[in-house]
Amino acid sequence: MHKWGRDYLDIIAFFRSTLAELHILGATRTQRAKSLLNTSTSSIASQIIQDGRHQRKSQSTTHASLDSQFQKPKETQTSKAPFNILEASIADHRQALNSGTTTSVDLVISYLNRIATYDIRLGLNAFTVFNSNVLSEAAASDLRRAQGLPPRPLEGIPYIIKDSYKVAGMSVTNGSPALKGLMSSGDSAIAGKLRDAGAVLIGKTNMPPMAAGGMQRGLYGRAESPYNEKYLTAAFSSGSSNGAATSVTSSMAAFGMGSETVSSGRSPASNNALVCYTPSKGLLSCRGLWPLYVTCDVPTPYARSMDDMLELLNVIATPDPDVTGDFIREQPHIQIPQPPELDYTTLRNPDFLRGKHIGVPKMYIGGHDTHPHAKHPSVSPSVIALWTNTAKTLESLGAKLTYTDFPLVTNYEDDSVSGEANNVVDYPKDWNVLERGLLIAQAWDAFLVSNADSVSGIKSLSDIKDPAMLFPKPENYIPDTFLEVRNWIAYASLPSLVQHGKSIHDTPGMSQALSALEAQRKRDLEDWMDELGLDILAFPTQGDVGLADLEFVAKSTRHSLQNGVKYSNGNRALRHLGVPTVTAVRGVGELLGDVTANLTSLPSPRDGDDGGLEVEVQVQGSFHSARSASQPSSIQIFADGEEVYNTPVDGQDFKITFQHKLERPEVLGWDLKPLPTKDIMAIVVATAAAGREGGADGDGRDHGSVATKEARLLWVPVH
Repeated sequence: MHKWGRDYLDIIAFFRSTLAELHILGATRTQRAKSLLNTSTSSIASQIIQDGRHQRKSQSTTHASLDSQFQKPKETQTSKAPFNILEASIADHRQALNSGTTTSVDLVISYLNRIATYDIRLGLNAFTVFNSNVLSEAAASDLRRAQGLPPRPLEGIPYIIKDSYKVAGMSVTNGSPALKGLMSSGDSAIAGKLRDAGAVLIGKTNMPPMAAGGMQRGLYGRAESPYNEKYLTAAFSSGSSNGAATSVTSSMAAFGMGSETVSSGRSPASNNALVCYTPSKGLLSCRGLWPLYVTCDVPTPYARSMDDMLELLNVIATPDPDVTGDFIREQPHIQIPQPPELDYTTLRNPDFLRGKHIGVPKMYIGGHDTHPHAKHPSVSPSVIALWTNTAKTLESLGAKLTYTDFPLVTNYEDDSVSGEANNVVDYPKDWNVLERGLLIAQAWDAFLVSNADSVSGIKSLSDIKDPAMLFPKPENYIPDTFLEVRNWIAYASLPSLVQHGKSIHDTPGMSQALSALEAQRKRDLEDWMDELGLDILAFPTQGDVGLADLEFVAKSTRHSLQNGVKYSNGNRALRHLGVPTVTAVRGVGELLGDVTANLTSLPSPRDGDDGGLEVEVQVQGSFHSARSASQPSSIQIFADGEEVYNTPVDGQDFKITFQHKLERPEVLGWDLKPLPTKDIMAIVVATAAAGREGGADGDGRDHGSVATKEARLLWVPVH
């Protein structure tokens, strides 16, 4: 469950006024009304207007102020209001698309403009790379509808995916500077299922190098909290899906995909008021997802509601007959059940909790576990207060609560027995050394060999020119002062450990280790729950939220790396032992005594002169339409989320010049030095005037007035 509350999301709604002024036209592209838009851009002049950096302004707020300040979207030049992407559910998207209220192209334009505003100009930095084909894929989805083809489950709905997933035609750097330029040879299983379901990928999202942590900065820096810039958007030591969570909670996509090895799915969800499903081993395919700890890795879908999560699971929680590279489904040592044939939306049941017996581990709500070597986490007073309200809600829904110890975690963490970071009964000797060394090296090498990228030339781990850049850190990195040394991995030495020609499944002790993990879960969780008559366990996901300046301020580091803060509760035990979890929203918590601010104090992105570069941008191209030349066309241009041009044009060729203020916050890379300034996101939309056209099915009948629209995503270099 979440420390963050759903109400916090409306802070993003305040900024909606910028998007509301974008006049997105909802024309449907038909088979008979084809067009081709060719464009190019150039930055032809720059002038420093004022020395200064535009910093993202973000503050927390109270629910009361949200009600009074919430702004309604403005109407467009057409009489019909545009579809509002803010907080829109999958069902909302589907209804709007099916009814013709919007198109997939228009959805993508709206999302890209929102991303340009908050991710690029205001520095949330959730994205790494964008799908260069996103608008053409959206147009293809619209064409399917126009042709009367049955819509697929997620037809035309935009989403995002973590940088660690393979997607055909896109890089798969896994956030690591050592892998810059590495290209995907095809789709991962998850990306392929979503593509087949009609979903449209906007782009890939930020993460630390190799997913080996949480909020450490990688090739693209790190994502920031959309709620309060003083706090981390995920746990520092395990929250690698930080970009995915930031983007979904900020309504930069309808849903998204993260992944988890320790708490990298749960923690970002908790800090961002999202629903997250962390599945049992093998339920969701890991094929084409960069591995880390192969005994722990799982995909984790993100949604803003449980209804959306169930719809998403209907697409991705289906059998994948290809097990190549998916360790847990490929290994021969333990039996993994197949995903059930299930319509997940049938699980909706408002009376589900009636009569259920819920166990609540005491140590996660400020209580005491009786295990003599229990490692009690830090729990903030606000989390305890939120739990008190949650408990009342659960009981009002008919559940019985029992406060318990938690042997699954306390036995696993009992280093008085093993002397190791984990205590797994019947584990092979030195298995932790193998799991944090050889197994990672073998898994990474196998991924690269299977991917066989000829573009970057990185076809194996030995092809990496500088292994020290796999997971680099700056000198005198303050968080390393608090590093748990026995969990440390010598990343730079991993390429030297690869055993070429040997399968990871043949590693000595593998069968014994996997069997020991399964047996410990059964003994310390399943049998224990049966003994107490428990149906469910429930507890807060996080004990508190880490501070964003922990890389520079030791006091913040100390707070952020406490047990209960550096990982999600349950630490390494839940994933290592294969325990499924559902993270759900439970309310708004106060942050370390912060005083909330009224929304009226928040400026819009363009208020005032905060400094920056004034650039002159030129866009030129041609618009070819099947219509008569006498029918006028219009060109609409957005730059970094703002409409800068919307004018009829004569003829097929056009050349447009406009002034644009370049607003960019400072984004730090892994070395804590500023990354290069991001290019200007430009969207060019060409619309041919509505005319009388034959039917989309080619029957020649008059189907009324339709318009032809083409859009292109362009990047204007600023260097």
